[in-house]
Amino acid sequence: MKFWRRFLCIALVICLLTPLSINAEDAAITDSDKTQMAGELLTGVMDLLLSRFVGEKITPEYLYESALRGMMDSLDPYSQYLSSDELDELTKSFSGKMYGIGITLDASDKNAITIRSVLADSPADKSGLEKGDILLEVNGQEVNGFSLDKILSLIDETTIVTFKIQRGTETFERSIEKDELNVPTVATAQFEDLIDSAKDRDNSALRYVVISEFGSETDSEFGDTISKLLDQGVKRIVIDLRGDPGGYADSVIKICNRIVPKGPIMYTINKQGTMTLINSNLEQEPFEKIVVLTDGGTASAAEVLASALQDSKAAIIVGETTYGKGVIQSLYPMPTGGALKFTTEEYLRRSGEKINNIGVIPDVKIAMPSLITEPVDLDENNASDTIPMVRQALAFLDYSFDSVDNENIYDASLKEAVKHFQTDSGLDATGDLDTNTLVQLNVAMYKAYTKADKPLEQAYQILREGL
Repeated sequence: MKFWRRFLCIALVICLLTPLSINAEDAAITDSDKTQMAGELLTGVMDLLLSRFVGEKITPEYLYESALRGMMDSLDPYSQYLSSDELDELTKSFSGKMYGIGITLDASDKNAITIRSVLADSPADKSGLEKGDILLEVNGQEVNGFSLDKILSLIDETTIVTFKIQRGTETFERSIEKDELNVPTVATAQFEDLIDSAKDRDNSALRYVVISEFGSETDSEFGDTISKLLDQGVKRIVIDLRGDPGGYADSVIKICNRIVPKGPIMYTINKQGTMTLINSNLEQEPFEKIVVLTDGGTASAAEVLASALQDSKAAIIVGETTYGKGVIQSLYPMPTGGALKFTTEEYLRRSGEKINNIGVIPDVKIAMPSLITEPVDLDENNASDTIPMVRQALAFLDYSFDSVDNENIYDASLKEAVKHFQTDSGLDATGDLDTNTLVQLNVAMYKAYTKADKPLEQAYQILREGL
């Protein structure tokens, strides 16, 4: 009864305090007072649950962590409570050190799960696995038809992973023990190894550079990379930031000081509204031309680099609008282990404009058109709201047709383009935009987008201009 009287008393006080703006005398209650009362109430709730809850056994530690997770999850999509294990995983993920066998998989065709890449000097590399090998079994279980998540969960289950592999007509098994992996976050490639249009051309002054994330070693890796490229006579580069989720702010700031001209990199604004300017001190740009590739997965620190290069006219941005994460999180270790990660600042780009919920809009937009999800119902004027999407799809697939003032009109030129597509797709060349034709347009777009890297092709052509 003593606890309940205290419980109800506190609850009653809190009820009387809301809304705080109504009663002038409530101004005497400080945020510190309210925090203390909330803490006492939370303690009472935990005591009640521990003594009365019927179900799986709960502990004070479990309730404490659950309360922290609830508080952090309520703030924004980026704030969270991290347990000791989760904090350790986060730190490892940005350190460039991971634990595994060293392969990436392509599960786009569930009937042929293939190895997309093998990390050099990894356990998989040492065991003889190669890019293009087909996974038949993992730990004795057939993976035909499995999702990528399901396959990865099978690999995660054991320290030694047994694979059944098909390579051409040969089938064999490999048992691979996991080990620590040093995963570089910066890599380079020659264009002739990436796109057909670059073959049989002199690309000695050009290079492709990809940054997968901004970890603790990324600046050092990037510095070593550009030093080597400059020694090799490279003058123009593509920096691929597609799918880069960001990372450490100090990492991207150091990289900006290597390639962003002297001036602002970004501005940060804290809780109190204090604005801090972060500058690049670069006097001489190392490359005469830079093209940056972005997509909807380019976020946070990667958007800092892309926007600073764009605003300083030091690079041309090609691809899709970026994610739009213009806020910074800080880590606060907890005395009980783990940490709180929550948003402490917003940042503005070099121009002073917002990025959050906006993103970086590319100078040259290249994205797969939206899939056609609505039927084509032509009205008496031979028009439909779906026709513009058909035009975009055919243009993306390099079919030619005349431009018109009203893009909703299904004119003769567009109909001829549809007939050509139908013929190429093994359909009857009727020119009718029936369901089967629209489905095949969607399939063709997806295949073209995934097979031919059009953004990279465009970036390469921009890089070559003036050579």
